[in-house]
Formats: sequence, C-alpha cells, structure tokens
Amino acid sequence: MDGGLWVSPQGKAYAVEDYHVDFVEKYPYLFGLTEAVLVSFKQLRSSMDDCIISYVLKKGWARVRFCESRIFITALRSPHVDRLLSKVGEAILECGYPLTSIAKVELLEADGDSLSVPHSYYSASEETLSSLIAASYTPLYSGSKNAIFSMAGDGFKNKQEIYNWMSNILFEFRKERPADWTFSSEDLIQGNSHFLKGLFTSGAVSRSVVFKEEIKNEKLWLSVTVDSNEVFSMEDGCSFNAVRSYKMLSALMGRPYAK
Repeated sequence: MDGGLWVSPQGKAYAVEDYHVDFVEKYPYLFGLTEAVLVSFKQLRSSMDDCIISYVLKKGWARVRFCESRIFITALRSPHVDRLLSKVGEAILECGYPLTSIAKVELLEADGDSLSVPHSYYSASEETLSSLIAASYTPLYSGSKNAIFSMAGDGFKNKQEIYNWMSNILFEFRKERPADWTFSSEDLIQGNSHFLKGLFTSGAVSRSVVFKEEIKNEKLWLSVTVDSNEVFSMEDGCSFNAVRSYKMLSALMGRPYAK
C-alpha cells in the first residue's frame, strides 16, 4: 500500500501516508467523528475499520488508494458524485499523476447502516483523470467525446448506471473488434416514456440502440432494444447483471441468445 487521499465533499484533499482508517482516527474532527461515535463502533459486531470507512463515505467523502502504479477511487453513489469525482481527479493530478492515468472508480450504495457494492457484474468503471476532471465521464474505451455520457439526459433516472454499464460493454466488445458509439445529444419524451437513441458501429456494421424508460403500473421500467429487437426489460432497482450484459453483447455482435 502506497497511501492515498481523503477528498472532502467540498473537494479539499488530505494526503494519507499509510492507512485511511488511521488517518480518520488521528483527525476525527475533520470527519465530524466524536469520541462517542468511535466508542459505539467498537461495540458493534462488524469490523470497526469498516464502520469508520462507511461512516466517512456516507458523509460524502471519497477515498483514493494508490497501489504501486494503480489508482482506486471509492465514493457513495449520489446525484452529485460527478462533481466530487472531478475534484478527486484534480487532487490526484496534483500528486504527480498524468492526465492519461487510469483510475478504477467504485460507487457504493447505501444499505441501511452500511454500504454495499451494487449487485452487478460490472460494478466499477475505469476512467482517465482527464475525463474525471472534465466531469464528462468520457469513457476510456470510446473514440468519440461524450459518446456515452451525452446519451443520458437529465430526465433519465438511471443515467449513472447506464453509463457504467455501457462503458464496460464497449470495453468487452473491443476485445474482439473495433467499435464505437454515437448517441443523439437530445432525448425524446412521449407521454410517460423517455427515449435515448443512438448508433453502435463496428466496421461496416451499424446497429440502432434505444434505451426506454417508462411508467407501468406506477413503477419505472427500463428496456433496451437493438435494431428494434428488445434485448431485455427490467424494473427499477434491478441491476445490469452478467446475464443482461451477455445478451447485450450478443445482440451487438449479431449472435443468437436466449430470451
């Protein structure tokens, strides 16, 4: 372990020479931690270290770990996490890393008193520092600026989830052949349905991709179609798991898959 950073919700970075938990225990006032809270953590069955990390992340902080040449960022999923990650990128840049450095970003979800990793095969994404600082989430694997982020307008509830999933889908596809995405900068609203339309290209092959969110029986549903064929539909709260990712890859590659 080569230390790292704690980055506050306001974007102020603090260097961590060794372990993040030790830093919090040494400067608890920075994180709003009182002695009473620390004592209560010691009385819980779960690891005190886990309790401290969860407490700080839920306060809106981001944890950055430097492991040799690798960078790992952990934060709580929120509507404003892109702003926080932009500040995190700037802080890492000031540590001497170039803009082209790649960081693995893991966004956790609140689960009662603790935090959990989203139940998805693709629970983390890899970003360049330049994309984090720009707060554009321009994927490392896309040759077109904002090719994925621009598809997710403000009206789309699952914007961040779609981005994380699609960046990894493109990465997996490119293991076999070159590919890219171009999405319309505008979305379409029809009644209770919200559409995001785009074009997937790989060589001479082009496929129309449409994401659709709609209200059915007072619940939000997300469906994905490729060339007018529905790949899958899921209720809000479900995840982009390995099965759905396999179906999407198969549809883009023109391969048969089980419905």
